[in-house]
Amino acid sequence: MNSDAYGGLRLRSRKIGGSGLGLAIVAQAIIQAHQGSLNVQSQLGKGSTFTI
Repeated sequence: MNSDAYGGLRLRSRKIGGSGLGLAIVAQAIIQAHQGSLNVQSQLGKGSTFTI
């Protein structure tokens, strides 16, 4: 398995099975706990805008 080490923790990349959704799931849970909302607008090749 090829992964990077950071502070003794092994990080997973999309190449080796990570989905890239962990941070988004945690952020959504924190925002909901504070009665907020998270909106995302994305355009292929242009990027994404996140509004909290």
